[in-house]
Amino acid sequence: MAASIGAETSTFIDYVAERRATSPYAKGHIEYLLSELTDTVRELCEARAPAGAETQVADGCKELKALAAALGQLRRDVDRPDELAREQHQIADLRRGIQQTISSL
Repeated sequence: MAASIGAETSTFIDYVAERRATSPYAKGHIEYLLSELTDTVRELCEARAPAGAETQVADGCKELKALAAALGQLRRDVDRPDELAREQHQIADLRRGIQQTISSL
């Protein structure tokens, strides 16, 4: 779920940067993504890690929290086109980290 939210966020940033979304729609969609991610963060961080995967689960929890923080920042910056490229880069970095964690499980 988190990997797909990261991918959808990247695509959505492109959509917003092209001025194809109104500000209220963009903020609402980001809020939806953040809500979905928050549920995933809670489930992962409260779950009991399988033996031998404690480090990966802890890393995943940190990465998902960082993605949630980035989504919160994106919601605040959605009306600032000059910030979207920075946000896109940050989301891409977080997606790579999440993918690496998933691959290590």
